[in-house]
Amino acid sequence: MKSIFPAMCLLIALAFCQSAFGQDVEFQADAIVGQVPPTVLDDSAARTSLLGMTSGHYGGLSVNVKIDEAGNVDGIGSVSGPGLVCSSTTRPDIVHLRLSVASAAKTIRFKPATLDGRAIP
Repeated sequence: MKSIFPAMCLLIALAFCQSAFGQDVEFQADAIVGQVPPTVLDDSAARTSLLGMTSGHYGGLSVNVKIDEAGNVDGIGSVSGPGLVCSSTTRPDIVHLRLSVASAAKTIRFKPATLDGRAIP
């Protein structure tokens, strides 16, 4: 009976530990006074190009993008997902989905970030 108690305490602690769960963060950067983060202006082309795509896995995909002063996607960083699928997965359907999402992300238009009223990359 004594060996079950520590295990149960650990399970309960993990159940309430916020760091054990993933978080969605739309914009992550150090806070700079006077800076306004970028916002999405038009993502309809990206959404349309991805309609009907499936991988048999559930969960979101994350794409790191670099945005220029005009609000265009200037570069694509890493693409992760869907869900908790390992980043080193080489299944053709997962790789195709990630490449399609990266390609679709290039079509998104943003209102660029601003610093003291001036557009910044």
